[in-house]
Amino acid sequence: MSLLPPPRRPIALLTVFFLLILNLASSNPSDANYAVNELKQLSDSDVYTTLELATMLSSSTTQGSFNTITKMQLELSSPHFKSKSSTESFTVLVLTSLSNPDQKSFAIDKFPEMDPDAVEKFWIDKARRLRDEREVLHGELRSKASFVLETHSAYVQSASDFQTNDGRPLNSLSNAELLNIIDSSRGKGERAAVAKAVLNENYLLSSKTFREASLEDLLNMRSDPKVDPIRRTVAGRLYNEKLLELAGGNDEKEL
Repeated sequence: MSLLPPPRRPIALLTVFFLLILNLASSNPSDANYAVNELKQLSDSDVYTTLELATMLSSSTTQGSFNTITKMQLELSSPHFKSKSSTESFTVLVLTSLSNPDQKSFAIDKFPEMDPDAVEKFWIDKARRLRDEREVLHGELRSKASFVLETHSAYVQSASDFQTNDGRPLNSLSNAELLNIIDSSRGKGERAAVAKAVLNENYLLSSKTFREASLEDLLNMRSDPKVDPIRRTVAGRLYNEKLLELAGGNDEKEL
């Protein structure tokens, strides 16, 4: 009868199986995706946006005092690595707050080195894209400014068509009377809109900034597209008035 101990192969297989289960449990694809998504945003030229997660080579988790620390070996892919390789391996740490699991941060052992020609191309493409976006935005602003100016001018010009009960046109009223019209109609309706336009222009025309401005200041204000369109209109009116005053004064001197 043999006195040898029974074979331990089943125990060894169970141990390997248990270790595999632990390794799978410690790997967290969401942490890997989080790290890659954050990394994509860290290049000024946007060349990192071409980085993709190819595979998670290994992963382990450590419990700290304030964070859960996940250490991963990630293989990333990109067509623009400086090494000309299609994939490269990086060690990444992801820290997840114990008090707030949605609060994460990450660290990487080295940043991917990208092909200089690709970086330059991405810079050029980004500059063109930003330029196009600015042109669209400026076009929208110009269109909006034009609409505001046309609406304001139309309301001011039609002020004489709107009269009070005693027959006075809105453009002859005091600011207090205009405010009363706006308040009584709760700021709604065309009558209130006309009163607002006249009131706005009255305030601007009586403004010390406008009245004491030189011809050069008024001209600059009238021509500056960054200035509110209504203020530009008022500046233009005052500019023309001052020119007429100067012309009238010169005529009197000649006489």
